[in-house]
Amino acid sequence: MPDYQGVGIANKFLTYTAKTIQEKTELVSITTSLNGFAKSLKNNKNWLLVRTGRVGNPGKTAKYRPSSSNRNTYSFVYVGEENAQR
Repeated sequence: MPDYQGVGIANKFLTYTAKTIQEKTELVSITTSLNGFAKSLKNNKNWLLVRTGRVGNPGKTAKYRPSSSNRNTYSFVYVGEENAQR
């Protein structure tokens, strides 16, 4: 574990990257299953939690088979500072 883990570097880097990408696209989103990271994004005014829960079983014929069916996932959308309304 690095000494700087938990000080918010990843969150700041992710927000900077999302802001840069949003200049070229309309929607920037991220999904995570890490509870601590989800809590950090939930407390960040630049990110909006849009979905929480588990990914269901896709069935035998599905091409995409998620590996997160046994854990909670959290989906966030980048809204940016100018659109943050919390």
